[in-house]
Amino acid sequence: MLLNISVEVENPLGKVRSDAVTLDSEYIVKTDPPKNVEVVSEEGFPTSLLVRWEHPIEEVYITLKYNIRFPRSTIPVK
Repeated sequence: MLLNISVEVENPLGKVRSDAVTLDSEYIVKTDPPKNVEVVSEEGFPTSLLVRWEHPIEEVYITLKYNIRFPRSTIPVK
């Protein structure tokens, strides 16, 4: 969804409005984090994990994209 954003200020000296800036909402809107996150090891694949979660809002309103990040461990996996 594209958003047109501008700022308008008013004081005793007058009113002024900035030029509108058009931005894609996915780059500036921060939603709540995913709910009910579950991470389990995948049977038969010792170096894989299965991640499941629920969206924090109904998908009908907006399609959410997630970037999954994880720290690399120095502990060897057995």
